[in-house]
Parts: sequence; C-alpha cells; structure tokens
Amino acid sequence: MKKITVTLLVVGCWVGIAAASEISVLEDAFHVYSNLYNAQAKRFMDTRDKEDAAIARYSAAIRSLDQAISDNSVPITDLRRLEIDVAEARAVMIEWVRESASVREQLYRSLDYLDRFGSLLENTRNRDGVKPNELDGSWRVEVPPNDNFGIIHFKLDGAVVSGTYQMSNGSHGSLQGSLQGNSLRLERIDSRSGRDSTLRGQLNPKEGVIEGTWQGTELGAGVATSGTWTARKLAPGEDAGL
Repeated sequence: MKKITVTLLVVGCWVGIAAASEISVLEDAFHVYSNLYNAQAKRFMDTRDKEDAAIARYSAAIRSLDQAISDNSVPITDLRRLEIDVAEARAVMIEWVRESASVREQLYRSLDYLDRFGSLLENTRNRDGVKPNELDGSWRVEVPPNDNFGIIHFKLDGAVVSGTYQMSNGSHGSLQGSLQGNSLRLERIDSRSGRDSTLRGQLNPKEGVIEGTWQGTELGAGVATSGTWTARKLAPGEDAGL
C-alpha cells in the first residue's frame, strides 16, 4: 500500500513534468490498481463461498430448532443445545456477511481509482496528440536507397504493437514491438529469414508520418546492415502502390 500511496501523491504533483513521464506514471498507477482489483476479485469470490456456506449452516440450524420446538417430546436440554448451535451459526454468518461487504467496498474503491486513472491517461494522451489507436491502420513505408517500398498494417493494443508487412521486393512477414509515447520499437520477422532486423521510429501523430532507423544482419553473409525508413499513414481505401 505504501507504493500506491506514493503513486497518488506523485499524481497530484505533476505540474512541470514532461508528457511522456505523465503517461508513464499513469500507466504504472493503472497497472497497480488493475493487479489490485484482480486480487480483490479473487478474494471476493472466496469470501462469497464462505458466506454462502455460513448462511446455509445457519438456515439448517434454525430449521432444526424449529422442528424440535414443534415436537413436544424433545427434552429441554436438547432445545438448549440446538439454541447454542443457532447462536454460533448466526455469529459466523454475520462475520462472513460483514467480510463480504468489506471486500466489495474495497473492490468499488479500486474500480473508482481505475476509472480515474483511465480518464487521466486518456485525457493526457489526447492533450498531447498521442491516442491509443493513433498507429492503427495501413502505412506506406519507404526504405532508401534502393527504392524499396511497401505497406505495413499496424495494430496497437495498449503499448503493444503488432503488424504485417509486404514489400515491393517480395519480402513479407510480421512486426512485433511497442509504442512508448511517440517512440516506436519493432522487431521485423521475415517469412523466410525469421527475425532479421530491429526498427526504431518517431511517430508524428498530427502529420501521420513515422521517421526512423533500422539495423539488422544479413544471415547469409553475416554482415551487419543499417539504414533509415519512413512511413506515411494511408487514408481509408488509399492504394499503397504495390
């Protein structure tokens, strides 16, 4: 809980902190409360099982007492014993009912914090022009100096980037990586040569362009290679020219 408290204090003192740092802190806080909520949800289900069992025990005890009272032949000593059973079952039931309510309240608080941090994260991203789905879609990529070009289809899930590509020289495959702020890092996995290069790029969401560098190894020759690449986001229905 100390880590969570410190996070909340930091969130309240962000004036002057860079946007990338704000997003990082918010993402960390959201992750903390997501894990906390998942743990509390599991605890709640365990608590509800015990609450149901306690309620069933109390119901059985009170029914037994009712039946015994209806039977005039049951000795008073048995009735008092059944009364004790009812009292004990009631006490246990009340304990688990209260525990269940307490865990629910903790769940509600975590959900409230998740909602707050989620809204802050979305607002901060939108304020600085970095939207969670800004990368989604098709991009025309160019890799000089051999006039090699192609199309990339990106999909962004949180900070995780996945995609596929098809180049004019016939190569094709998939991409995996991450987007932190506007900084893009990708691993290219060619359908024939496998993981063969690392790409880094800087996303300009307002202009819809990416400029970056790549570095890889020609597996056949063992020669390290590197260069630059650029990409432009295609409008819906626009042809990449392949």
